[in-house]
Order: sequence, then C-alpha cells, then structure tokens
Amino acid sequence: MRFITYTPVTRCNTPSLLAANPFAQLEAEMTRLLGSNNPNGNTENAAQEGWIPVELHDEETHYHLSASLPGVAKEDIAIEVLDGDLSLRASRRWKSGQTENSQSFARRITLSEDVDTEKISASYENGLLSLSLPKREQAKPRKISVS
Repeated sequence: MRFITYTPVTRCNTPSLLAANPFAQLEAEMTRLLGSNNPNGNTENAAQEGWIPVELHDEETHYHLSASLPGVAKEDIAIEVLDGDLSLRASRRWKSGQTENSQSFARRITLSEDVDTEKISASYENGLLSLSLPKREQAKPRKISVS
C-alpha cells in the first residue's frame, strides 16, 4: 500500500521564501491571473485551504479509501455523501506564539454507481482516515460455471 504524504501549499512573494519553494512565484502568479476559488474573492483565505491527498483501492467486495490528515483532530473531520459525491472536509488548528492559526482541507470524489452509500463506514487513527465503501450486491462479480 502506498501513501501520499502531505506537503503544505505555500504562496508568497518575498525573495527569501522563493528560494525555499521554487514554485511559489508561479503559484502566486496563477492565483493572481485566475482569481480565487473563494466566492468572496479573498485570496488570503484561499491560500490557507488545501486539498486532501487520497488513495483508492478497488477490492472484490468494496472500495477502500485512505486519506492522510496529519495533525487533524477526529472532531474536525466532516464526511458527507450527496447526489453520488463523497465530500471530505477537515481543519487543523495550531498556536504560533500569541496567534492561533488554522488551515482547512477539502476533497470531493464522485462515487461509482455500484457503491452502497448507506453502508459506508469510516475510522480515523494516527492521522489516517480510512473509509470502506461497500459495493452493492448486483455489482459484485458472480462466477458462472460452464457445463
């Protein structure tokens, strides 16, 4: 099993930080040119939102989804299924001196029609969110003997 490690997104315009992240200038320019995904147009908050890295495995009876969420408390994770889409949201909070910082993460995944959404289960341990997405009975392979 292979896991994707979390790498925070940094957007900056200062030369000293550009040396640490060679793509920071490109990211800042793309944000400026394309605008923000934030409906309020606030690019400061948009820089604080990241995506959740996931890994999906197709097994015989179910799909298994793993999401890496280091430093996120169990209470700060929200999972919803609506109209065939699985929505994952999480937030992480930390203190830096006198200030309290937070970062939010989101990921939306379109589910296959063979997923039984009523039987989805989730567990979270040591920064790893695991979801079991069982397949419906008709979607499971059926062996047919040849006579």
